[in-house]
Amino acid sequence: MKILHLIDHVGFGGAQTILKSLFEFMQSNTDIYYFALRDNSMARVTIHHKNVSHSTSYSKYSLKPLFEINKIIKLNNIQLLHCHLFRSQVFGWLIKKFINNKLILVFHEHGEIFRDKWWFILLQKMARKEIDAWIAVSNSTKKQLIENIKIFPNKIFVLYNFADDNLYNPESLEKINRDQIKSTYHLQRDDFVIGFLGRLNEIKSLPTLIDALSLLPFQFVAIIAGQGPEQYKLELMANRLGLYNKIRFINFQKNILPLYAIIDLLVLPSRSEASPMIFYESQMLGLPMIASDMPALNELIHDGDNGVLFPFQNSKVLAQKITKLHSDKSLYNHIKQQACLNGSQFTLKAFIKNLNAIYVQIKA
Repeated sequence: MKILHLIDHVGFGGAQTILKSLFEFMQSNTDIYYFALRDNSMARVTIHHKNVSHSTSYSKYSLKPLFEINKIIKLNNIQLLHCHLFRSQVFGWLIKKFINNKLILVFHEHGEIFRDKWWFILLQKMARKEIDAWIAVSNSTKKQLIENIKIFPNKIFVLYNFADDNLYNPESLEKINRDQIKSTYHLQRDDFVIGFLGRLNEIKSLPTLIDALSLLPFQFVAIIAGQGPEQYKLELMANRLGLYNKIRFINFQKNILPLYAIIDLLVLPSRSEASPMIFYESQMLGLPMIASDMPALNELIHDGDNGVLFPFQNSKVLAQKITKLHSDKSLYNHIKQQACLNGSQFTLKAFIKNLNAIYVQIKA
């Protein structure tokens, strides 16, 4: 079966990371195609596969990709259209409804359902008749689709994300000169490093983390790596709480392995996460994580086993949990070990096997 994956752009993001890993692992598979709906050259990431292409349009609002996609479908006898993220879903639906109703149409829900945007909900409801199946990145995502869009459960397949185990493994970390990386960020060799990696937006609820850091009774350094609309506010808050010398705000990094190598404890205080890549990567690496007790984090993390949960926006409890992991080496090492064991089930090979099984069921 020939499959065309649609996505908004070839750049940075969870869905983009998944597709890049998928296509580069399957370089010899000529039955899969990748098309990005716009040419954002500044942020484009190279994907090593012969069937990767993008629209010649630079605009978010151009209809030109509609005709380019249809041309790819005709030239290559595409049978299944796999749409990632909102804009690609719009184009996928338009093509099936008005141009080629024989296509199998699959919407891959990466977490936009949690943002409660009216236009996203409207599209899903309008397109229900044309969509053959949804792929949800967690059971929490599936639940949201059922409750908000009124989709029949048997049309939704759960497929968890993954981390590339060829890249994210403890052996990779051992090859990194930790002292050199720490020196780059003006850290001491013995500093206990608390980290956050991700977009600096409201959903991540980073004020909770910064407030918790101000309550810690031991010496630490925190790294907040990423960019976003909340950055200036977060820096002001850190300064106001006297944390100027304890928090390093770092811009987005293409290669985050060096950061993982120097971080002792990850914190993810988000309001919601559908299936965060940072979870899978940190599990593969055996890096302990504390996360908010919210969907789908509480689906992925078993409190006290492969990670630790805390009540959402409760900075006092978060500070207590961080302090506990810092002082209790037995618990820290247990979580580290269990994270590695848990991460072993979320490999790229397992993802591809499960994805192909879903395709077979959908086609049947």
